[in-house]
Amino acid sequence: MMLSLFGFSQQLPHYSLYMFNDAIINPAICGTKDYNRIDLVSRSQWAGFEGAPKTQLLSYQRSQGKNMGIGGSIFNDETGPSKRTGVQLSYAYNFLISDNYTLSLGLAGSIYQYVFDYNKTQLHDDIFDPAAPGGNESVFVQDATFGAFLTNNKFYIGISVPQLIQSKIQLNNTSEDILERHYFLTTGYTMVLNPSLNLEPSLMLKSTDASSLQYDVNLRALYENLLWFGLSYRDQDALVFMLGVNYDSYSIGYSYDLILSDIADYSNGSHGLFISYSFIKKQKE
Repeated sequence: MMLSLFGFSQQLPHYSLYMFNDAIINPAICGTKDYNRIDLVSRSQWAGFEGAPKTQLLSYQRSQGKNMGIGGSIFNDETGPSKRTGVQLSYAYNFLISDNYTLSLGLAGSIYQYVFDYNKTQLHDDIFDPAAPGGNESVFVQDATFGAFLTNNKFYIGISVPQLIQSKIQLNNTSEDILERHYFLTTGYTMVLNPSLNLEPSLMLKSTDASSLQYDVNLRALYENLLWFGLSYRDQDALVFMLGVNYDSYSIGYSYDLILSDIADYSNGSHGLFISYSFIKKQKE
């Protein structure tokens, strides 16, 4: 049996609600908000599909002093027989480049345990295969993410490069696999239609050295800073419906991905949920 760790699976989790916790993707965003916050995120991708990806994340971001931001996260990501469990720490430095714009540069380091459970592999014939000996193997993996973020009170644009150092995963019964460098560009704008209603269009472009460019187009409407709903299109993959509520310092959001690819024949869609709490407001200059 020929076994590839990543040949038929994604290397990074999908987050349909990433725009509400964007420091997950770009560490430079830490410290650029008017608030500090803690987030709990859960995602079940391709529901009904055996071995489909499931992700849980607990993250924290805050300002540290006048020009710095820090963040951290604990994550668990499982796809079929493989699982990643680890932590990430982020640091960002931001500074004014004009009266309206702030530029932030950030770096994050991560370490996680990669586990491959051979007992969860399914062999075509019920015979012993030396490539699937049973039990599990694990290795510790380290990597880094670089990010840059430019923003004012209505507009933002950011770039980030996860898996920057392209670490390698080597298990005893597999060939060596490399974590491919990913490239993300995000941008968005807040349109104030009236005192009660804002529209927030946004865009994400993403690619790797081994794949073509993919894009997400998003539109969110926010009413009275209380209720919001949105729609997103992920290129060649899904149409995403989003809704949520803000109450006091809490925010709750839910997403449903209507699958548009061939996987739709086997899946009931993807579900995402986040709960966040914002606190310790920064003093504005």
